[in-house]
Amino acid sequence: MNSHDPMRRFLGLEPSADPFKVLGLEPDQLDVNLIRRAVDRRHQEIDEHPDGQSEEARDVRQHVEDAASLLLDSASRLAALARHIPEDLKDSGRSRPEGVVGITEFDREVLGILMASGGWNSQSRARLMVIASQHGVTPAHLMNVLMGMTRWLRAGGSSSMPKRASRKGMSSSVESSFGVLRTESNAAAFDRFVDRWTPDFRTNDTASTARLSILFSGIFLLLIILIVGFLLSTPEPQVAEQQAFSVDSSAADKSSGSSNDSVLSPVSEGTLTEVFEEMSLPSTFVDASDGILSTTVGLSLLCEAIDRGEPASNTRRTFEELMKVASLGWFLTGNTQRIELVDSVVSVFEHLGDDIQSAISMMDLLQIGSGCSGDLADIPTMAFHGGVLGAIKASHRVSPSIREDATRRLASSGITSLRGDGFASAALAVSARCLDEFLQDARSGNADELAWLVWMQCVLALNQDAEGQSVLLLAVEGLVRDGLEVDRSSPVRNVLARILQRIEASRSEQLRDFLVRLYVDNQLSSRRLAVLTELMGSQAEAMWFDESVRVSSEADMDLRKQAASELMDLWPARNRPDFRKPAPIPRGFEPGVAKLWLDGWSQLESVPASRSDLTILKAILQARLFNQAASALVDGEAPIVRTILRDLEEGSSLADVFDGQEKAPVSTRAWGRRVSKTRAADDRLQLLKELETYDPGDLDTIDAVELAAMALVSPARIRTAAQTIILQRFRKDPELLLALVNTFPRKPPGDVIDFFSSLCGTVVDSSDDASWTLETRRLLIDLAMRSRASNSAGIELLVARLHESYSDDLERTTGHAMDPSSSLQDVMLHLFEARAETVQGVMSVYDTDRLAGVLQNHDVRYRLAEGPLQQSLIRSLAILDIMVLEWSIKMPSELESFEWIQQDLAYRLPLSSHMLVQILTVELAIGDIWRIVIEDYMSRTLDSESVS
Repeated sequence: MNSHDPMRRFLGLEPSADPFKVLGLEPDQLDVNLIRRAVDRRHQEIDEHPDGQSEEARDVRQHVEDAASLLLDSASRLAALARHIPEDLKDSGRSRPEGVVGITEFDREVLGILMASGGWNSQSRARLMVIASQHGVTPAHLMNVLMGMTRWLRAGGSSSMPKRASRKGMSSSVESSFGVLRTESNAAAFDRFVDRWTPDFRTNDTASTARLSILFSGIFLLLIILIVGFLLSTPEPQVAEQQAFSVDSSAADKSSGSSNDSVLSPVSEGTLTEVFEEMSLPSTFVDASDGILSTTVGLSLLCEAIDRGEPASNTRRTFEELMKVASLGWFLTGNTQRIELVDSVVSVFEHLGDDIQSAISMMDLLQIGSGCSGDLADIPTMAFHGGVLGAIKASHRVSPSIREDATRRLASSGITSLRGDGFASAALAVSARCLDEFLQDARSGNADELAWLVWMQCVLALNQDAEGQSVLLLAVEGLVRDGLEVDRSSPVRNVLARILQRIEASRSEQLRDFLVRLYVDNQLSSRRLAVLTELMGSQAEAMWFDESVRVSSEADMDLRKQAASELMDLWPARNRPDFRKPAPIPRGFEPGVAKLWLDGWSQLESVPASRSDLTILKAILQARLFNQAASALVDGEAPIVRTILRDLEEGSSLADVFDGQEKAPVSTRAWGRRVSKTRAADDRLQLLKELETYDPGDLDTIDAVELAAMALVSPARIRTAAQTIILQRFRKDPELLLALVNTFPRKPPGDVIDFFSSLCGTVVDSSDDASWTLETRRLLIDLAMRSRASNSAGIELLVARLHESYSDDLERTTGHAMDPSSSLQDVMLHLFEARAETVQGVMSVYDTDRLAGVLQNHDVRYRLAEGPLQQSLIRSLAILDIMVLEWSIKMPSELESFEWIQQDLAYRLPLSSHMLVQILTVELAIGDIWRIVIEDYMSRTLDSESVS
C-alpha cells in the first residue's frame, strides 16, 4: 500500500475504510449529535498534524464530512449497516432447529446492494450478478433466493418457504441459505433485523407490508423476464463459438471470386458500404462488452476482498475470470467506461501493496505472447494485457517493485518506452506487432478480413489520435506497397478500403502529409498509388477528393507532384481545436542545434541522487538555462542557443556559484527499493550495515522512508540496528528526519521513545502525555530545518543568475527590458503574462475557459504563497500551466502528452519535502514540454527536407 496515502498520514486509516471507521463510531452510534462530534474530533486530529493546512489535509477533511453525510442519509446508512450485522443474526449453519433461519453472508450482501442502489435498477442488477458469481450461485439460483424473499413478504411474513436442496460446488454460506426452512418463527428474526438495523422501515401496519409485497413482486417479475430472456437468447456453447468466429458465406464467396486481370479495377462509390455490411464482429466480443460494467464492479469488490485478507488463490482465480471478460470486450465500450475498467484493474495491484508474489501471480495471467496469427480472440486479449501492464508501469500509486516487474515484462516483448496514456501506448505497441504478421500474410495475397476488422477496432478504440493513426497509416502503406492483388477485387483490397474509410473521416494533417509523401515517392509505382487514390475518392464523404488529385496508373512523377500540390490546396480544414494545424516551424530553426539541446537535456533529466542544497541549486540553474535555450531555439534564434549550450558545457555559467563548495554525490544504488523487496531479517540487517558508507544528504526520499520504517515499526532486532545507524550517521539528514515525522507511531514502545530523546537531544518523559506526539514531531521538524545546508552566498548568486536568465528570456520575447532592481518574482510574472498574451493570439472560443482557469489558479496560489521560495515555485507552476495551454493549441496532436506531464507533476510535487526539490521538479517538467516541441519541429523539418 502507498505509505503516502492521505488517509493513512492524517488519520491512520486505510483508504477503503467505511464511514463508521472514518468517524470512529460504532454501528449503534447514529445519533446526529454523536456524528457531528465525531466530525469535530477528526477535524481536530487533522489540524494538529504538521501538514494540517495542506491540500491533502483539506481533501481528508472533505472525506470525513462525506462520511458523515452518508450516515445521515437513510439509503446510504442502510448500506453501511449491512456490513455490520451482528454475529447472532448470521446463519452459522450449525445446531439450529429446523424452521429457524438466519441472515447469511449472501443474504446480507443482497440486502445491502438493494438498499444502497435504491431498489431494482441497472446498478443493483450488475452488482447482484457479481456477488452471485463470487459465491458460485447461478442466475437461476439467485432468482430462487430473491423469489423466496418475495413470497415471504407477499404472505405478510407468516408463510413458510420450501426447502431447497444444496448443490454441489456451492459455498457453505449459500448452502445454508438454501437448506433451511423459512417458517413463521423466522418472522421474528427478520423483524428483529428490521427493527434494529433499518429504522426507516419500522412499521407494523398491513398497508406497508402490502406495499412492500407489491414492490418486490414487481421487481422479481422483471428479474424472471430478464433471466428467461437471457437463457432463451443464449445459444449452446459450441454453436455460439461457431457463430462467433465464422464469416458470412456471401462475403467469403465474393472474396474468393477475385479476377486475374492485372489492370486497375475501379471501385464504385457503394463498394465500401457493401464491405462493411458484409462484415460484423463475432457475438463473443459483443457479449463480453455487455459485461464490462459488471466486470468493473467485480474488480472493485476484488479490491475489498484483498483488503480483507482473502487467500491469494481465491483472489487470483477471481481476477482470472474477470480478465477473460475484460480482454474480449474492452475495445467495444465507450471511452469513459474503458478508462474506469483500466483504473479498476490497476487498483487491484495498488491494493496488493508490496505483496509482490500475489502481483506476479496475477501478472502471469497477462500474457502478451509472440504473435496474433492464432485464435481471433488473441488480438484484443494481447492488446489489453499489454495495455494493463503499461498502465501499471505508468501508475505511481502502484508499488515500485510491482511497476518494475511490469516494466520487465513489457521490455521482454520489445516495449521499452511509453507516451502519454500508459494503457493506450502499450496496447498500440502490441497491436503494431500484430500488424507485422498481418502484412506478411498480405504479401502472399492472404488477408483474414475478420481478423483485420477486429484489429482495426482495437486500434481505433485506444483514442490516441496521432499515435493510433500512425499505426493505421503503417497498415495502409504496407498494403499499398506490398499487398498482393491490391489492384483487383480481393480480401487485401477490402481491408485497405475499410482502413481508408475510417482514417479519411479524421481529415487530419497527419493523413494529408502521409498521402503527399506517397505521391512523391519514387519507390511506389503509379499503378499502386492509383489504387490508393481511387479508394480515397470512392467514399461518399470525400467528394472534395476530385479528379485533380487522383492519379492514373500511367502517371509520371511530374503529374504526381502536381496532384500532390492540388491535394495540399484542397485538403478540408476543420474549425474544431482538435483539427487545427500544428505551429509552423520558424525560420532559423536548426535541427543540428536541436540535437545538441536534446542530447544535453537527456543527461540532466532527473533529480540528483545527492540531496545537498548546493547540488539541487546547481540542477535548478542548469534546468533553467536549458529552458531559456529551448525558448530561443523554438523561436528560431540558434546563435543564442549555441552560446548558452557552450557555457553549460564548459561550466562557465556555474563556476563562480559552486566552485569548491559541493562534495561528489554518492549513489545509494536504490537502497530503499532493495529494502522493500527484502523480507529476511538477516538480509535487512546486511542492508543496514551498508549504510555505514553513506553520509547525511545521500539518502533520497524512498531510502529515508524505508529506513524510518525499520527504525520505528520493524521487529525489535532490526529496529535497534536501524536506530543505531541513524544516531551514528544520519541524525542530521533532513530527508530522514521528515520521514520519521510521517512514520510516527501512535503508541511507540519504550526503545522508540528513548531513540527520539537521543535524536532530539531532549528527554521525553512519557508517551502517555497528550502533547507528547505533537511536541516530538515539532522537535523533529525543527531539527530537519536546521539540518538543511545554509549557504547564503550560493543562494544569492543563484537568484541573481535566475533573474538574469528570466530577464534575458523576457527581453528577447517582448523586446522590453526589466528594471534590474525588480525582484525575480516580478520578472517571472511578466514572462507569464507575455505567454498568456501569446495564447490569446492563437486560441479559439474553445480555449477561453481554459485560459481563465489558468489565470485564476495562479492568482489564488500566489496569494497563499509564503516567502520568496514558495512565490518563485508558484510563478514556475504558472509558466508551466500557460505553456501546456499554449502548446496544446499549437500542437493538438500532443495534447495528451502535455496533460500527462501536468498530472505526473501534480503527483510528484507533494512527495518532495524540500522546496528547492519542488522548484527543480517544475523546471524539469517545463523542459519536458520543450523537449516534445523540439522533437516535433526537428522531425517535421527533416521530413520536409527529404520531400524537397
